[in-house]
Parts: sequence; structure tokens; C-alpha cells
Amino acid sequence: MIDFGKILDNIQKSNYQQFHVSTLATSLKHTDSIPAEDFLPHFYDTAVKAFEKNFFVEAIFILAYCYNAGFKRDEIYKIIIDNYYLPFADTYKKTFNDNVIALKNYEFIYGDDYPAFSDLDVLFLPMDLDLSKIHEGYLKYSKKEDKFEVAASFVTNTREYGEIKQDLSGQRVLLYNVYDTNFIIWLHKKTHYDMAFALRTPNHLYYDSRSDFMEFLQIVDFTECLKIKKAFFLFGESELESFLLKPENIIANLIFCHSSFHPQANKIYETINSTNKKKEQLYIETIEKLNDYYSHLTPADIREKIVNKTARIALMVSRCTTAIQYYIRDCRESLKKLSYTTEIFTEKNDLCAMSGSNKYELADFLLNFKPDIIFVIDHFRWEWKEIPKQLVFICWIMDHLPNLFDKKSAEKTENLDFILSLYMKHPSFRKVGYPQKQLINGPLPSNPDIYKKYELTQAERENYSADICIISNSGNAMETLENSIFSSYNGRTDVKFVNLIKGIYLEIYNTIYNAIYYEKKHYYHDETRKLFFEQFIDRARILSLSDEIEGLMFEFWGEIVTCMYKDIAILWLHEKGYDIKLWGRAWPNHPILKKYAMGVAPNGEGMAKILNASKISIGLTPNVTLHPRVTESLLSGCLYIGNDIRPGEDWCSAREFFKPGKEIILFKNKNDLYKKVDYYLSNPREREAVADAGRKTALETLTYEIIMKKTLDRIVERLAELK
Repeated sequence: MIDFGKILDNIQKSNYQQFHVSTLATSLKHTDSIPAEDFLPHFYDTAVKAFEKNFFVEAIFILAYCYNAGFKRDEIYKIIIDNYYLPFADTYKKTFNDNVIALKNYEFIYGDDYPAFSDLDVLFLPMDLDLSKIHEGYLKYSKKEDKFEVAASFVTNTREYGEIKQDLSGQRVLLYNVYDTNFIIWLHKKTHYDMAFALRTPNHLYYDSRSDFMEFLQIVDFTECLKIKKAFFLFGESELESFLLKPENIIANLIFCHSSFHPQANKIYETINSTNKKKEQLYIETIEKLNDYYSHLTPADIREKIVNKTARIALMVSRCTTAIQYYIRDCRESLKKLSYTTEIFTEKNDLCAMSGSNKYELADFLLNFKPDIIFVIDHFRWEWKEIPKQLVFICWIMDHLPNLFDKKSAEKTENLDFILSLYMKHPSFRKVGYPQKQLINGPLPSNPDIYKKYELTQAERENYSADICIISNSGNAMETLENSIFSSYNGRTDVKFVNLIKGIYLEIYNTIYNAIYYEKKHYYHDETRKLFFEQFIDRARILSLSDEIEGLMFEFWGEIVTCMYKDIAILWLHEKGYDIKLWGRAWPNHPILKKYAMGVAPNGEGMAKILNASKISIGLTPNVTLHPRVTESLLSGCLYIGNDIRPGEDWCSAREFFKPGKEIILFKNKNDLYKKVDYYLSNPREREAVADAGRKTALETLTYEIIMKKTLDRIVERLAELK
């Protein structure tokens, strides 16, 4: 038993030294026994003396004890409120209101019940009269309970940061009753998945009580956390379970919390585990229902539905793509014009799993929409086991990716799989071996409802007008080399090997760059392949398998050489001093071309207006002459000039649709580029005549509606051949 008489005696003898006063405060905090009421006046007097000596922490501990014990409640309440609360009340109110405004505008919190500041139950009290230290420990007063309570720090020990050594990039994390916003922001960064265009990996901020959370908004500023837009807020087990059961949400069984919360954390683990079991059972039941529904669907049924315009068409795309999501949007609009029922399957929001990677969401979508046809860009049916074999699957091959040019992909093609491709006539694509009866010519069109002539405002003309505009998100070859290839070697300890690899890449880079810049030689696939074999096998002898070399070459040409061709042609224009505006994410960091950088061109109407305001649009894709920029430019009334490509290397030829020199212009080299740019800048009537002729051809042959109708007509023909 604590001898409070002795403690009080020591306090008086020492003339209220802080050590002895602290001993009393600590003893009152930890005692299980109730001191005699005779002690309470002495406790109170000690607290008053302590406050006079600026022992603010000790004073409030002792005063709160006396208040809760029923002694001099009016006097003590006034002392505490006047000194420990009222000086900070305006700050509490501002913090609370700022939080509420931010949360009401935040997408990932559910419910709209926010109390007024005056209706809050809890008053927070900084024990040291220093509001900046309140997170390290505080006293709180509950109006309902009429009681003061000491609360510990909610700041995460910096040592705990260091203990989290595993790589959490891409990990979904649940934080349990965590109010340390510095730790939350740190964890947001720790779990970020550093990949171009990736969706944000979510964290889940779980709190036992929404009302308790609202109280803390007086002293915890969440506004910086909200700006990152990376957290779901969840309150109570019921809301947690409801959230987890939604097909679009995935959460790993990983919980961070303070040690004092471990018992509750175990309970949350149980909730998560049991909910995941329910979710898995629902998935199994969904698959069974899907299999039952599609077991009755035949090719003849789908053919009849297409002919009668009753076919249901699902288009799959991820929100983390750039141009592809707009291509899918335009495909859907064209299918709706053709009178088909359509739906786009994509992530519900930017914190959900990537579309298609979440089996629960895909199965749920298929069961609810029940499509007859699935349409995807650059992906195959076999990538998703949830997709029934009985429905038609269309893959539109748009990009030069290894898996799309792999014989193994062709071997997996089934009878109801159709390949819509840009590259139908290129030898490399034909060698892959996709079934001829299921191949459909699929050049990239444009949407004439978006890309058209607009009446521009004066401000739009000032912002967009230029003799030459170039719209390309890819470019800046050296920066791309650093980010896409060299970055994969970061963190490796075999420095000598890494330096050797980087040295070889730089030698290849410089060889190709100089050859293109000085017009000594074109570097298409064959030429680049020879250079890679020379450097990696003949000289360095660090690789021996041709498949490895092929993979490295394929990546380097697609990622780096394509950027070189863009960089160099624009540098030629720069050297001649043309009026240029350069749109895209690649250019602000280019050492020379950044002076022309205008930022990313807004897709759709914004891009069309840029093209409206420009005299010439230049396209610089080195493996296709029929890039989307061709039709986007022409439909917007802008002359298109693109780089000419030798027939064997032109993967998708504009010559199939447009007459060079009459509807589009192609240049062969630097002097030819200068000659044609100068001519058409000096002859506006001829420039407009060529652009108008190209626009007429684009409207007749290269709109989404035309391409989608041809695709469905071809599928109808093929389905008629199947029994």
C-alpha cells in the first residue's frame, strides 16, 4: 500500500520540489487503492502549488484525480478548463472543421454524418500547456461521463518504422486505430507501387468507432493524408465486413497497430479471415452459376444475336492505361450507335485492384451483365479462367509487345477467339501463326464526334496555335533508358557486372543514335538484333541464348529506339528554328527540347482543339505510318506529315487508306522534312486541300463505327461455319 502521508510530508519538507510532486502524481496514476478522503484537501493544495511552480503535468494529474473523486469539482473544473482547454479551443475548432471539409470531399470514406464542433463530447487537454506535444500524451474530459481520463501517446515510435524491413511496395495494409498521421503518410509511401500508370495501392484505416474518430479530428490533422488519396476509412466490424465482401475490394491479412491494441487486433484478424472465407464461397457459387448459364450458349445463338442486334458486348480495360481506355470508350460509343447493349468492365475507383486481376470482381461482372462477346485490347481469353469458353472473345492487338508476337499465344487461340490486329501484313506478325479464319484487319481509327473542327476562343488560339505541333507521351530516349532499363539493376550488389551491362547498353545506344542523327543507317529490328548479338555475345560473352538476346532487343527497340527517332526528328526541327509546340509527358526533362514542352495534351476535345489551332501535325512513330495521330489530325482539319518507313518495316501502312502527297505527307530524311514543312507552311491553300482530302477519306474508311461493323460482320461469317 502506498504511504500517501509520507509522500505529502516529503513534499512539504522539500518546499514542493518537482521530484516529490511527481512521485505523488505517479502514485495516484497507478494506485489501485482509494486514499482516505482526508488526503484530498492536501492533494488539491499540492496541485495548486505545483501549478504556481509551472509543474503543469503534475498539477493536472492531481487535479483530475481530485475531480474524479468528487472533491471541489467546480473549482477544479474551472482551473483545468481555463488553463488547459480554453487557450486552445479555437485551434481545436479550426482543425476539426478543416478535417470535416476535407473528409466530406474525400471519395473513400462512407457515410455523411459529421457532428458540429459544439456537439462533440470530448475535450482534449495538453498536459504541459503545449499543444504541439498533445500527441505524446494528453488528458481528456468526457461531458457525458463527467470524468477526466489520462491517455497515452498515439505517436508511433520511430524504432517501429525501422522494424518494418520487408518490401511493402504494392502491399495492401490495414492500420488499426492509428492516429499518427506521420506514420500513415510514411506507410503510404512505403506501400506505393512504383510503376508507370499504376493505380494507387490502398491502405485501410480502420477505427472501432466512427464517433471516437470524429472526436480525434480536433487534435489530429488528416488533411495531408487525404491529399495522397490512398486510404479507405472504415469504422466498426460491420462496415469492415461489408467492405471486404464487395467483389472489387481486396485486402491482405496484414495489420499494423500499437502494442496495446493487440487483443483487439486479433479479433479483427478473425473478422478478416472469416469474411474472406465467405467471399471465396460466394465466388465458387458465382462460377457455378456462370457455367450453368453459358452451358446453353452456342455459336449459332451468338450469331443470331449479332444479326438481330441483341448481342451483349462487354469491353474490358484498366483505368491505369492511358490511350487504351479512350480507345475502349470510343469502341463502346460506336457499338451503341450500332444498337448493341454494351458495358465497360473496369475498376470501380483508383484504389481497387487492376481490372481483370481481381477474380471476384470479374466473376461478379460476368454473372450480372451476361455478355455474349468480350472485347479487350492486347489481352487474351486464357489470361482469365473466369471467362466462359462459350462466349466470343475479341483481342485487338494494338501494341508491339512480346506476348502478342509469341507463337505460344497463337497456339492457345480457340475457335471463338478473334484477333483484330493492326499488323496483318507484316511478316513478323504473320509468322506468329494466328488462325487465318479468326484474323481481322484492325487499323486504328478515330472518333469523328470528338476529332472535328471547333470554333476556338481567343484564349484557346493563344494557348494552342503553332506552325507545328507534335503530340507524343513517349520520347526523351536517354531518360527512358534510365527509367525503363537501368532502373531494373538498382539495388544489385554485383557492381562490376551492372557497370558492364550498362556500358554495353550505352555503346549500343550511342551507335544507333549517331547513325540515325547523321542519317548513316536506319535501325529497324534486323539491324538492332545484329548489334545486340555483336555486343552481348561476340564481345562481352555474357549471354549465350538467342532467346535472351531477342528479348533484350525487343524491349530496347520498342522502348528506346522508337524514342530516338522522335527525339532526333524534333531536334532537326529545332535546329531549323520552326515554331513548335511539343505535347506529352516525356518532354519537360529533355535537355534541349524542354523549351517547347506544353505538358500532356488532354485527350479528346482538348487534343482536337490543339490540332485545330496547328498548321501541321507531325507523327514520328518509326514502325507504323498509320498511327492514330493520322486520323485525329485529319479529322481536326490539320495537315499530317509523318516519317516514311520502308515497306518491309511498316507494320501498319497508311498507304492502304491514304494517297501520299494528296491526303497525307510522308518524309524520308531531314532535308525532305525541311522541304515539305517549308512548302506547306508557305502554301496554305495546298496545305488545306491535302488536309481536307485526307479528312474525307478518314470519314469514309477509318471511324470506330466502320471498324466495329466490319469486325462483327466478319465474326458472323465465321460463326456460320461452326457447328
